[in-house]
Amino acid sequence: MAMKTNSNALYEALLKQIIDLTLYPGMRLSENAVSKMYNVSRSVVRGAFARLVECNFLEVYPQRGTYVSRVNLNYIRKALFIRAAVEKEILRSFMIDSTSKDDILEKMAQNLKEQRKFVGEKQYVDKFRVLDEQFHNYILIGGGSEDILHLLDRHLLHIARWRNIYVRSGVYLAILVDQHESIVDAIQRNDLEGALEATSVHINTVHGLEINDPEFQDYFE
Repeated sequence: MAMKTNSNALYEALLKQIIDLTLYPGMRLSENAVSKMYNVSRSVVRGAFARLVECNFLEVYPQRGTYVSRVNLNYIRKALFIRAAVEKEILRSFMIDSTSKDDILEKMAQNLKEQRKFVGEKQYVDKFRVLDEQFHNYILIGGGSEDILHLLDRHLLHIARWRNIYVRSGVYLAILVDQHESIVDAIQRNDLEGALEATSVHINTVHGLEINDPEFQDYFE
């Protein structure tokens, strides 16, 4: 697989595979194998690995090797708590003070129409992920805080990997779409408390993850 001999490009390629579970939690990664697969030098691989270690997506064990980190559900719960707190505060501002609510609601409705095309999917496919992120961004834009989630970038990457496992564990995307619709319905009714509650239910879905499924049990710490 040829690519630019650049550790940033390799980092992005490996990160995507870790998040979409192509490189699954607990999987061993070899510098030599990655070097040959991507036709890059080992120094490039080491640079990419170092960034992934810094972001807690890889773990290095002396004399044992480098492994894709397992998912820490306690960390995910905390990350989701932070995200829920941020989004709920922005949603509150959006519903009380926004002058562009009608325009934002129209865009969210169109977004939901596109989301419904994926209700039968059993995986958190890239096209739906983009729609999911866009849906939440509309609220941030309406609250004048579209850049705020960049402060949570590292947390959001770990949440994205966990959500892939969550969907593959048997939660159809239809459930996520229904949760999005509940948020929009509450906003349309000007029901602030209902919108905040629907947002909490949607973001904090980690509590519904069945981690005893043998297919995914080894993915977690």
